[in-house]
Amino acid sequence: FFFKDVFDWDESTYIIHAQLLLDGILPYTEKLSFRPPFTYIVIAGFIELFGKSIVSIRFGAIIFITLTALFVFLISKQILKEKNALFASILTIISSSFLISHFQQGAAAIYSEHIATLPILIAFFLLQNYQNNKSNLSIFFAGFFISLAVLTRSNLVILAAGLIFLFYFSEIYKKNKKIIIYYSLGGILPILILIIPYYLTSNLENLFVCLIDVPLTY
Repeated sequence: FFFKDVFDWDESTYIIHAQLLLDGILPYTEKLSFRPPFTYIVIAGFIELFGKSIVSIRFGAIIFITLTALFVFLISKQILKEKNALFASILTIISSSFLISHFQQGAAAIYSEHIATLPILIAFFLLQNYQNNKSNLSIFFAGFFISLAVLTRSNLVILAAGLIFLFYFSEIYKKNKKIIIYYSLGGILPILILIIPYYLTSNLENLFVCLIDVPLTY
């Protein structure tokens, strides 16, 4: 990730809207975008924590990739030998590091895929642990993290819906009659948190147009 400053067009969009967020401007208000907001929020966090530079943003991406590899290891070691789980995590780091579009120009950009993968794996880890602890809190937070993934890449709503079918048909989950309720409550929470500032500033229409109306047209 630490190459010369060649910007991918997706990365540049994320950085612009992240900086606007740090300047106190809500996404989809003064400048329009049709991508979900969680990527902007994460990159704004990178800038705030590590400074305003391309290196700091890509360093933040390295942290996300490392955490993703950690959860790959934690999930895998429950079904594989530990050395195989470690190999899977190493492959995760290698494959994520080459998720780039302009490598021939000498730049490795951050993508929403880097950010979305981590909450998905945290959710899967929680669902895996539910098989042992039977805690509805695990289901609640699984819904919460899946929602963050959807707020990073909207096409992941298919995964969010697919998990409901898993809960309904899987023998492991369907015995708990409240599981879909806890999962849904966890999933709704990030959306409510997102909506509040737009409601308070009378910008709900902008939010819905950019995240729902326009994406549904293509």
